[in-house]
Amino acid sequence: MSGETVPNRAFWGLVEFLPEFWGQLFSDSFLSGVYDHTKGVARRINNVCHSALLLGATEGKQILDETDLKRVLLDLEGQIG
Repeated sequence: MSGETVPNRAFWGLVEFLPEFWGQLFSDSFLSGVYDHTKGVARRINNVCHSALLLGATEGKQILDETDLKRVLLDLEGQIG
């Protein structure tokens, strides 16, 4: 099940149906970057977003953007490598 992918259209469809605050947590560039990086693999999307939310909480960020995404991706790559 961890190998399932979320097609691009479905990913953005999910974003539209999420609670109102979702758009206030992640910038559009963040969401685009998540999909581009994960290629729609649901587990990878979850890992990236979870790590980003932890980053945002520890730093008191209101909105996570592409700079935060880059930091998260570097951190996740460091855990793997």
